[in-house]
Amino acid sequence: MLFRSSSLSGPLHWPDAPSAWVCAWLKTAHDLVLVLDAQGLVLDVIQNDAYQPCDLRPWIGQHFRSLVDDDSVGKVDALWAHDASDAHVQARWRHLNLMGPAQEALPVMALCLSVPEPALSRRLLVCRDLGPAQELNRRYLEAYQELQQTLEAHGLTRPVQSPLS
Repeated sequence: MLFRSSSLSGPLHWPDAPSAWVCAWLKTAHDLVLVLDAQGLVLDVIQNDAYQPCDLRPWIGQHFRSLVDDDSVGKVDALWAHDASDAHVQARWRHLNLMGPAQEALPVMALCLSVPEPALSRRLLVCRDLGPAQELNRRYLEAYQELQQTLEAHGLTRPVQSPLS
């Protein structure tokens, strides 16, 4: 059952949606969705057509913890603890660096949602791609450093620390 914004009262009754529609919605609304079982094994990978850093199907059958870099391993338990499907918990997006099949870092913001069907015991890990934001930050720092070097070369100013460095 979905709830409307506070300006409208009462629950919004949503018809049961076929799994193909749910899959299409997930693929359209999010960059990456991982379907996990209760033990954290990846059962399925749903990638938005625009999010194609690489083929992530080799992740199927892998334990999720083995797919995150060392800096992100500690965030996994916090991700599970802040399950967005639990009305008593404040859901939080977590920055994770997933490791692609070629061990390349895939930065994402992730949110956990348990499937409300106890017999299934599934979690959806909904992810937003942070690659474009990371690239923009990298380009900003390069431009800032180039500007700083040019100013120093001409004796126009002393070095100033970038707010992003």
